[in-house]
Amino acid sequence: MPLRAQRAGYIKVLRDDTERHCAEEHQQIMLREMSHRVKNSLTLVAAMLAMQARSSKQEEVGQALRDAEARVGTIAEVHDQLWRQPHIETVDLADFLSSLCQRLQQTSSRHTLSVDADPCVVDADRAIQIALLVNELVTNAFKHAFPDACGAVTVRARSIADAIRLEVADDGRGLPADVLTSENGGKSLGMKVVRALVQQLKAEFHVEDRQPGTGFVIRLPREG
Repeated sequence: MPLRAQRAGYIKVLRDDTERHCAEEHQQIMLREMSHRVKNSLTLVAAMLAMQARSSKQEEVGQALRDAEARVGTIAEVHDQLWRQPHIETVDLADFLSSLCQRLQQTSSRHTLSVDADPCVVDADRAIQIALLVNELVTNAFKHAFPDACGAVTVRARSIADAIRLEVADDGRGLPADVLTSENGGKSLGMKVVRALVQQLKAEFHVEDRQPGTGFVIRLPREG
């Protein structure tokens, strides 16, 4: 092949690589901007729910609105993590759980919340589901595990082979028997939400009566 033809082919390869790199970089910027806008919109929705909760005259309605605010805020937290990092498609679970639990701790000064998590990368969609799962289990513990006292809640995540072992445990009074044994978690809406999220994650889930306290253990595959 003549030298001129070789040079032209080399320049074309370089041009194609440069264009592909620019296109990928532009896509990342657009995705990050979109995630930032989603985060801002969800934060606004959460603020509106909080406002409605404060103005509600019925405690049951107010609590339902506060629960909805917490769920929306949790999804916003995921998008806040996404737009801040170089690779928007994935999240480091350890950093994310730490940030999420810092926010949850602010909702209850009576209890302590700690995190012990291995570094582990999960995709963004699964991060949202895991976040909602942790949100439900932690807030349920805050509300029901310590009716007359302070207590401690711990979130643990361990990387094991091709799975992640997620645990939320408290040292409270324990759960009623119907919640421990019933497939749908008794009449608890929170437990029904938990089991629905576990199903979406294609995970294994069981509840341990630890006396004192309760442990919620979820084994979920790294990929859905």
